[in-house]
Amino acid sequence: MKLRYFVLLVGFLSISSKVSGQVDLKQAFRECGIKGSTTIYDYKNQKWIYSDSLDAQKLSLPASTFKIINLLISLEIKVIKDENEVIKWVGKTDTTLYEYRPEIYKDMTVREAFEVSAGWVFIELAKKIGKKII
Repeated sequence: MKLRYFVLLVGFLSISSKVSGQVDLKQAFRECGIKGSTTIYDYKNQKWIYSDSLDAQKLSLPASTFKIINLLISLEIKVIKDENEVIKWVGKTDTTLYEYRPEIYKDMTVREAFEVSAGWVFIELAKKIGKKII
């Protein structure tokens, strides 16, 4: 089961099809013709690895990357058992964060939330993760 999460994370980090043995973290950005950077913390060696250390210092919102890591952590520490787990609608519509999208304001599975980018679900998962870790 952990292999599946690893594959998801590798797929997310790779951006391109050249995943195995990739040492040059800038390569994927160059190949796709996009600006950006990847920052990874090597826990074993207690150091940060940057594709672009200057870009990594710029403040930016995590946007949809928040959903990916949040989902992986939720699965890993068993906040949810799988992608079919239903998260109950909190009953509060925040159009500032999520715009006016009535289709996302309901109980839904984590899978559905990921597919339709229902950020409120991942905020609820983050709250549960925080309580679980503490």
